[in-house]
Amino acid sequence: MKRQGILFQGLPVLKREPAGYLQEAPGGYITQEKVRKPVEYLDITCFLVYEICLREPSRQALERMEQERKEELMALAEKSRFQGMLFWQCLDRESQKLGKYIIGLLEELRGGKEEKQELAWVGLWYLIQKGFQKEYLLWLHQEKCAVIRRFSEQKGGLFMCGQVCMNLLIAQELGVEIIKDENYALFCERIEEWKVFWELSKEEAALKFCQKLLKKKQKQGTIKIGRNWFYLCDVPQ
Repeated sequence: MKRQGILFQGLPVLKREPAGYLQEAPGGYITQEKVRKPVEYLDITCFLVYEICLREPSRQALERMEQERKEELMALAEKSRFQGMLFWQCLDRESQKLGKYIIGLLEELRGGKEEKQELAWVGLWYLIQKGFQKEYLLWLHQEKCAVIRRFSEQKGGLFMCGQVCMNLLIAQELGVEIIKDENYALFCERIEEWKVFWELSKEEAALKFCQKLLKKKQKQGTIKIGRNWFYLCDVPQ
């Protein structure tokens, strides 16, 4: 098992830079978008956990797990650094418990004995294939290169970010290269924003949310956080 990629290193970040200008000829200019190479990584553990918790087949598989195994994973989750974040407020009580089993799996996968890592790897991908069978099959028949599409300033919500993270993980497992273009860079920005939000305490998040409402002074009313799906990854229909 290779200890690399999104599950171990995180999501490679690509940041956007202002467009530069190249002189084409006397009096004429062409524009060129400058994009830096990925130099850092973002932990997307919470996005993956959230997505798995939303899929009923994955939830059922977790609930059927032997009690001894559940207790083992819960103990690992309790020692994990993923504690006390606003992230857990986004899940109901039952999903919080299931989410901790997944955190335990990931902790086991990222450390510990080799045989435990293999067991965790099989368990995690069982959950993914149960809950994301359609996505898995689509990526299985995809060409070896793809892009993130239809990602914009207006379509960068929390739930969309989580879905794309899972699609990127599946694509990586199946050897599909994701082109890191402008849309990918925008996606990275949204992930960073939501990651900061999730890591706040409940009180800090409430204050930040109110400040954002006052600053925007928008006529439409409150900012809605809802489950609004857009299929972002360019896979065959």
